Amino acid sequence: MRLTRCSAKLAALLIVILLIPQPLFSQSRQPARQRRPQLRTEQIATAINELLRQIPIQPNVLASDTNAASGKDGKEADKPPADDAPIKELIAYWRDHNFQNSADNKTKPSDKARDRILEACEDRPHLLPRLLHVLPQTSDSYDRLYKLVTENTDENVAWKQATRRWLTYNSSYFREDLVEVARQLVQISAVDISAVNALARLDWDTAKPMVQAIANGTNPYQAAQALGLTYAQASRSGDSSQANLLRAQLQAMVSNRRAPVSIRQSAFQALMTTEWNGQEDWYVSLFNDTSLSGAQLEDKSNDKADEKNAASKGKGELGRLVEGGAGFNFLWLPMQDNAGKWLPVVMRLVGNSDRAVHLAAVSCLAQILSVDLTAKEQLQQAARALLPWLTDPKWGGGLERWSYIGSLSKMDLPEAVPGLIWILDNDEEAESRAIAAEALIRYKNPQAIQPLRRALNRENTEPLREAFINAIIQLGGFSDDEATADIEAYARKAVTPEGQKEIAAASEGDSPKTLPLLVSIGRVYDQSDEVEITESLAAKLFGRAKSLRPTLPDVARQMMAIAENADLMIADLNLVERISEGWVDVDALKLALEWRASMQKRVGDELARLFKQGGYAAGMAAILLEDESSRLDILKGKDPNAQLALLAAARYTQEKLPIELVNKLFAIPSLAAAAESYLEVEDSVEARKIVWARHPGEAKILGQPFPMIVDGPQAGLPQVGQWEEKMRDEARGTGGSLMTDEIYAIVPTYNPGLFGSVIIRVRKGQAEISLQYEEGRRRVRQLSNRELQDFKEIISREEIENPGQIDRNIYGEIENSGIGFEYLRLTKDGGLKIITPTPAPTPKKDATPREQLAGVFYQLSHTGEFKLRYAMEDKIPGLEVLLADDKRRVFTACQEGGQLRL
Repeated sequence: MRLTRCSAKLAALLIVILLIPQPLFSQSRQPARQRRPQLRTEQIATAINELLRQIPIQPNVLASDTNAASGKDGKEADKPPADDAPIKELIAYWRDHNFQNSADNKTKPSDKARDRILEACEDRPHLLPRLLHVLPQTSDSYDRLYKLVTENTDENVAWKQATRRWLTYNSSYFREDLVEVARQLVQISAVDISAVNALARLDWDTAKPMVQAIANGTNPYQAAQALGLTYAQASRSGDSSQANLLRAQLQAMVSNRRAPVSIRQSAFQALMTTEWNGQEDWYVSLFNDTSLSGAQLEDKSNDKADEKNAASKGKGELGRLVEGGAGFNFLWLPMQDNAGKWLPVVMRLVGNSDRAVHLAAVSCLAQILSVDLTAKEQLQQAARALLPWLTDPKWGGGLERWSYIGSLSKMDLPEAVPGLIWILDNDEEAESRAIAAEALIRYKNPQAIQPLRRALNRENTEPLREAFINAIIQLGGFSDDEATADIEAYARKAVTPEGQKEIAAASEGDSPKTLPLLVSIGRVYDQSDEVEITESLAAKLFGRAKSLRPTLPDVARQMMAIAENADLMIADLNLVERISEGWVDVDALKLALEWRASMQKRVGDELARLFKQGGYAAGMAAILLEDESSRLDILKGKDPNAQLALLAAARYTQEKLPIELVNKLFAIPSLAAAAESYLEVEDSVEARKIVWARHPGEAKILGQPFPMIVDGPQAGLPQVGQWEEKMRDEARGTGGSLMTDEIYAIVPTYNPGLFGSVIIRVRKGQAEISLQYEEGRRRVRQLSNRELQDFKEIISREEIENPGQIDRNIYGEIENSGIGFEYLRLTKDGGLKIITPTPAPTPKKDATPREQLAGVFYQLSHTGEFKLRYAMEDKIPGLEVLLADDKRRVFTACQEGGQLRL
């Protein structure tokens, strides 16, 4: 007899099959007349109609998410792109990575990468504010940026202001501005003398009198800074005698216990920016100065005798760093600038026979471990040196111990596990126990499960409970039966309004009332992003939910939702079964559509059977399967329920359907609204024409959606929505507005009526361009016939408005300010809005259609002479303006007895 070994893949499949509740397979076993489930038609119909009102899924990841678009994982995403990588990748990476703040300074852009980024910024200056730190600091770079700044006539654009300041503080350009700012800082005795610092670095001869004036002034902190600047210059110039003299003065400042901390820190940092003989010995000597480290006696006595006894114990009996001294220790700062040099020095001081030195060293290491540095191996050594602190809270400082425990969750130090477990059972501080629980997740050690459960039973605060629960779940500490009971307890409370409020208040720490422990555990299963539902637990949840469905449908639905969010085959099967039975809500339909790619792979056969069922299920299945022939069959068929579901699902996923077939569905009254809603989202040229034709004279606006207002009476509407309604009134001649034949505009989607709008209005063949920069008034001029003709030639190009030509660059490497912009073209017969870049000069290289559109608006808005016009001139025909002044605002206008007053 020959035995064959079952493959791992087959074994996994068998396990999944055994875990799946039997009803999921029952259709294939029953006679044909019994296979059709009892449909809840009303429930699925409600869900389908709600789906038609949902905001559609964006079909592509925005290009700003370069890592997601390229499929890079976390580790790869943290690596700088190659020098010859697409420019969008270079920009996306370096705008979010400031290498100047890196401790070991190893990760820097190459000269080639810097040059490519500079070239891109020259063509698209709006990129500059977030990339100035990357640009080459060379005379050629300064020259090119200076030319860019001086040739641009807009004084208020953000990139120009930021670039000018950067040049002022880093180059010889705008030196007079830097000198003036520095002189003013000296006169007002400002604390921040960064302008003086920059001037001293760039032009010592000019800065020297100012530095001397500050040094001789009445502000001691400024004087310390000035002394540091003078010392830095002496060191740079090689004047050793002056450097030695100034160094002694700075050392005296650091040692002066009566001096304010800010002065001592300023002097200390000045001394540590250069290298000099005896520097390491001097630095180490500072560690026994308790006024620098914050180490203090733990004096709990109330009488002088006890105070005398405590004082007689000497330095060797110093207690841990206490709250009164925490935060004053700046001795750790050199490690942040040069971890390779100073970390080993400080680690050698841990365990020093002088208790003050030991405490100061521990404090420094704890603080450097809280900083995200790239010197991972050295930081691991530092963390290992502090391991005794885990089981002896008084071994080091008080508040800093939390930071150290938390840092262990960021590194691989398995020898820390026994100490972390000790904290769970013995530490008096609940916060320490919670932080230790979070750290233990990284090490996946099952020995921590029981200590975690004991700690959880001791804790009554919901936010701290969550840390223990998360850790237990991720270590496999709850059985499936326990988890199912916990989730059911949570679901029973969460389905009532009172229960929801109670859960929310407890989880946010706003309620003194403690949730039942089972509810707390169930809440974490539902709300934590770190928890994943296992296959076996999902099977338990689905089984229990089905048994509760007849009597407690809301509870069952809540439990289903928790399990269905898992990326599991059994979850896919359950969704299919629910759609088949009609026992779904809109959230379940959305979930299925969002997971359709994985569902096709895992349960494709079940989806095919779902399509054959007909009705709403068939319409959903046609989109879930992404099968074109199935969609055509439904559109050409006579099943209105399947057609409605198809339209709703295709609208939500933005799947393309044949426009001519969708158009025919308008003949069916029950499908007309759904067909129009689909066409509005489909947004092709053909779809727009059909929708506009159904709304003649309404100035109906179609196009891409924009960010929504979150709060207030306009919640749920686009920020730009109110302005669009005003433009519709103009196009229709309603709402007291003068009728405008054509409107073309680029406006910010946030408060377009207040600033930044460029609007072209055409009335009876005459065009006027207006620049809105404040409510109630704008600057205007007439466009010539040639300007209008050239403008229309550009905007009439198909690629401008074709949704297939959407310019993803404006989200990513061609990123503008945080304010989005909308282009609107509008007449009384209909309008179109699309997302555009900020109006700016058209890039010379690889300009996209949308950038060209924004460029023509920019050109027209910066050409010709504009005059001021008030909104009241539009409201009052024949009104004569006697005074128009850009610098004076009209707050009130009133008339009485023939007198007009402003």
